[in-house]
Amino acid sequence: MAKVDERSLIQLRNGAAVLETRMSDQTTIIREIAEDVYKTLGSGFSEDVYDRAMQVGLRLAKIGYEGQKVVELKYKEHYVGEGYPDLVVHLGNEKLIVELKAISGELGASEEQQLRNYMTILKVQRGMLINFQQPGLANDLARVLPKNRLCLCRC
Repeated sequence: MAKVDERSLIQLRNGAAVLETRMSDQTTIIREIAEDVYKTLGSGFSEDVYDRAMQVGLRLAKIGYEGQKVVELKYKEHYVGEGYPDLVVHLGNEKLIVELKAISGELGASEEQQLRNYMTILKVQRGMLINFQQPGLANDLARVLPKNRLCLCRC
C-alpha cells in the first residue's frame, strides 16, 4: 500500500472521484476523454460502445493507441489462447494499458488482475482501469494499486 503522501484525490467534473498515484498529464487527458464519453453517452451501453467512443476520442486528441491488441497467452512456452487488452496507449516512449468496463458493481479483484496480467505480458508499467458507471452504482472512491502504478477510476 502506498503512503498517503504518494496519492492524490482528484475530483472529476461529473462528481466522481479518482484516487491515483503520480500519473502524467497524458493520463489526465485519457481520463478527460473518458469523462467526456460518459457525459455525452451516459450509462447503459455495452463496453464495446464505450471502447469505440474512447478510440474516437484518442484519435481526435492525436494520441496513438492500439485497440483490442491481440496478446498471445502461453503456458510453458506453448500457445494456449489469446487476450485482448482494450487499449494500449502510446505515451511518448512509454505505454499505458487501459481496460474499460461497463458494470453496475464495484471494480473488483478479477478486473484488477486482468489488467495486471496484460501489464505483465506486455511489460508495461502503467495501467488504468475505467468503469463507465452503470445504473445502481453507489458513489465511492476507486481503489488504487500503486505498486504497479495502476489507476482505477470510474466515470
